[in-house]
Amino acid sequence: MGLFLSTYPAFAQTDAGPVDSDLRPLALTYQGKVFYPHFQFATQGSFTLLSAFRDVLASLREGGMSDWEIAFWLTTRNTYLQGKLPILCLQQRDRLLMAIQWELDDNGLQGIG
Repeated sequence: MGLFLSTYPAFAQTDAGPVDSDLRPLALTYQGKVFYPHFQFATQGSFTLLSAFRDVLASLREGGMSDWEIAFWLTTRNTYLQGKLPILCLQQRDRLLMAIQWELDDNGLQGIG
């Protein structure tokens, strides 16, 4: 977890949680607190998910991944993406969805832990 937090240190933390999204955002619980990685939101301080990230998040959840598994998947080099981190390809929605489908179809999406 240290690598994830130190690599992507900007997290929003709230007790109320997001209220203006039609899809539950990626939420990571650590030491009893819920953290929402900023990279998934359209603007700083809002809880509106990036449109491309909505589809990626939905596909990963449909693949059976927990939010922590999704966080690890997003920050792990991906063979389909030529060794790039999925988190660095968020603007490439179709390519990310193809990477997810490739793992689901060919490799079986491997859960972390």
